[in-house]
Amino acid sequence: MTFLSFPKAIKLIQKIGKKYNLGYGASEAAIKAEWIKFTKTKNFEAYKKMIPKRPDIYYKKENVLKKLKEIKKSVIKKNMAKKLDVKRKTKNVKRKTKKAFGGYSINFKNRKETIEQVFGKADIPPSLMTKKLWNFIKAKGLGHK
Repeated sequence: MTFLSFPKAIKLIQKIGKKYNLGYGASEAAIKAEWIKFTKTKNFEAYKKMIPKRPDIYYKKENVLKKLKEIKKSVIKKNMAKKLDVKRKTKNVKRKTKKAFGGYSINFKNRKETIEQVFGKADIPPSLMTKKLWNFIKAKGLGHK
């Protein structure tokens, strides 16, 4: 059974303590004794699935670390199983060729122009390079939707 995380459980236990006046301001041993009595009442039934009967034992550092390791292992196993399923499914599926982004494609097939003819011999910044490239595409009618 999985209970609330430690910080959430503490908040809920404090609310329960105020609501049912469980050892408010008493010693730690008295609070534990009142909590154990409270867990045997019908009032605890509403919280039974959220908080353990002995939170002091359940939320000990060693127990929490063990539970975290168990959870991590189970999550890793599930993820590995999902990855294997995905790999198996993708092997059988044939991939379709996607259209270019935005549905716009440019075809440079069978072009004889060199880069030097398109951009010139001088050094140019990238912004000017982009402008020249698009002017070339428009002038030669290479773009298609």
